[in-house]
Amino acid sequence: MSDNENQINSVEKDPVQDMVEILKKNQKAIIGLLGSLLLAFGVYSGVKQYQHSAELEAQAKLFKIEKQLEKVERGLQKKQVKREDVKFDESYKPIAGSLESFIKSNQGKKASLRASIMLARLYGEFSQNDKALEAINLVNPPVKADMLNVLFHTQKITQFIDNEKYDDAIKLADKLLGMKEISFTHAMAKLKKAVAVEAKGDLAEAKALYKQVSEDYPEHPAGKTAKQYLRISK
Repeated sequence: MSDNENQINSVEKDPVQDMVEILKKNQKAIIGLLGSLLLAFGVYSGVKQYQHSAELEAQAKLFKIEKQLEKVERGLQKKQVKREDVKFDESYKPIAGSLESFIKSNQGKKASLRASIMLARLYGEFSQNDKALEAINLVNPPVKADMLNVLFHTQKITQFIDNEKYDDAIKLADKLLGMKEISFTHAMAKLKKAVAVEAKGDLAEAKALYKQVSEDYPEHPAGKTAKQYLRISK
């Protein structure tokens, strides 16, 4: 075979040229595939955009309720009403009703977590512990490494303790403590676990936990509180 023939065969077998020919022959199928991918991406983007818009709308509605709560607080302060003299039904029942309705109509949104924390704390301030637990149970998100999610579940531990559900409190605290990615929240979770353990009657384990928290987090509010508990329990 001559050198010219070898050169011709080499050109004919050029893989780049082969790919160009394949693309030409299958361009309709490829365009169809690209179209499907773009459509799928468009749908995904649309859903994400809708979720984002829905979340913003929910946050805006919750903000209005928060403003109503602030207005009530300012009114009480202006009248110099002592906290122990405040009547929940007169001052806060409408706000509580608005928060409950908001939570039920915004399930799955971050705003509903914030609202349930607010409602639980509000009931808790007036020692309505059963209602505080009901409020926190209006939503049931899985435990995950998200700041708002962690705040929600930390509040839930408090409601478990206030309702003497100590095993539930310990179990939830252990879930948070088992997540290394949220170690910055472990001080409070371990303190609350210690409180639940002490309430169950296991003073030795509770003291050990208080000691851990006070030594591991000496500058954290949880560490300082644990140190005070240790002094009291001596």
